[in-house]
Amino acid sequence: FETWMLAEQARLRELVIQALHTLAIYHAGQGQLAQGIGFVRRLLSMEPWREEAHRQLMGLLAQAGQRSAALAQYEICRQILVEELGVDPGPETKALYERIRAGDLSQRAQKLESTGEFSSTPLLPSPLAPLSPRHNLPPQPTPFIGREQEIAEIKQLLLEEPACRLLTLMGPGGIGKTRLALAAAAEVKDSFPHGVHFAPLASVGEPEIIISALAEALHLTIQAGVKPKTELFNYLDEKQLLLVIDNLEHLLAGVGLLSEILMAAPQVKLLATSRERLNLQEEWSYRVQGLSFPKDASPDTNFESYSAMRLFLERACRAEAGFNLSEADLPHVIRLCQLVDGMPLALELAAPWVRSITCREIVQEIERSLDFLTTSLRNTPARHRSIKAVLEQTWQRLPETEKALLCKLSVFQGGCLREAAIQVTGATLTLLSSLVDKALLRRAESGRYELHELIRQFETALDTENYKGAQTAYNELEKILHPQSHQRKLLRLQMSSLTPA
Repeated sequence: FETWMLAEQARLRELVIQALHTLAIYHAGQGQLAQGIGFVRRLLSMEPWREEAHRQLMGLLAQAGQRSAALAQYEICRQILVEELGVDPGPETKALYERIRAGDLSQRAQKLESTGEFSSTPLLPSPLAPLSPRHNLPPQPTPFIGREQEIAEIKQLLLEEPACRLLTLMGPGGIGKTRLALAAAAEVKDSFPHGVHFAPLASVGEPEIIISALAEALHLTIQAGVKPKTELFNYLDEKQLLLVIDNLEHLLAGVGLLSEILMAAPQVKLLATSRERLNLQEEWSYRVQGLSFPKDASPDTNFESYSAMRLFLERACRAEAGFNLSEADLPHVIRLCQLVDGMPLALELAAPWVRSITCREIVQEIERSLDFLTTSLRNTPARHRSIKAVLEQTWQRLPETEKALLCKLSVFQGGCLREAAIQVTGATLTLLSSLVDKALLRRAESGRYELHELIRQFETALDTENYKGAQTAYNELEKILHPQSHQRKLLRLQMSSLTPA
């Protein structure tokens, strides 16, 4: 029912748009220019990015003798297209602007008025062709900070690697996948003739509704009596566009649709975000890490060189105008960035606390409990109002075997080699690989498996029994091995970052 409802809403909306356009043409043909202008203004109030409607209004205003208003409407059109879609007005709109500025249409209007005849052509084309904006990337309330290297790498994959048609930005919740996807999409929007379109799926509850969400992002009206999938594939055929599909991790049962899109539309590319791999043959995975931060505090540290610190400072200044990062604050902010492992959401949740407490106290509160990292901002999505809520969403989707293994792995502070993980936790390579695919565990270049620090802290507090069991396993294993044996030395090396009991 919901699929039908969304399709019906889109269809009725398009009918209203066409009706307003037709009414404007009719009244213009009857010489009732004021009424025609009113209908076009209503059309633009619904879809201000419709460039054809701006041309229609410019023409009507010029025919009505309102030359200044027609020229002003061009500026309104230009500003909306630049701010909302990132494009300039098309050649037809510019040509009409030049004609109006030269006075051609005013002279024509005087002639029509003297003869009592009014014409809607060629200024008012009919019918109004459905228009998909060049992009629908939503404006963001805060500036995007850092990620220069990531954006460059994503651009290269999307534009220079022909085989990369499905790129998944993968990482834990709160790591900044959506903002990175939007920033990268904005960088490449001019490279796709049919635009870049953003489809947020966080609120989509069932895989069957993915098609409707994609159709809405493309401003595609699903016709009654036609299968939605067929309509979508027909629309995408021969289109050269980028579709940004956000938050797929809870809809994995429906991601086969992405493979079908790639088959049906060979010039379409997909940029997805997910907390875990989609596990499709066509998929290229790009792991999103935290923002950069110093590994140790130093008097010579230049915070502007580290995007995690720049983000914290920007959000802190937004929360408390005039906030300055003092020399005394610097080591505490560095420690904060280390505690949250550069996670953007955690930094954004921590920064507003500068209104109430010192940077040192913020660090102490985070060390005490993850419950501290929350916000009461009204326009923050509920799923991002606390770090604990973000991690619990992921936790709830895990099978029991992976929940237990994560808790056991949390005894390692700083990671461990595979052999140590297997000996202490009883993990299998398959289970470790599954956690890597779900962005809960990462394998560093050194070969060590590492947990994100906030995930480790969450797991430690959540399941003390499995944590204690892993600690006991290590202690018992150490007793068995001879104090001077090679195996003991190797184990100590592998376990050098074990959290004390």
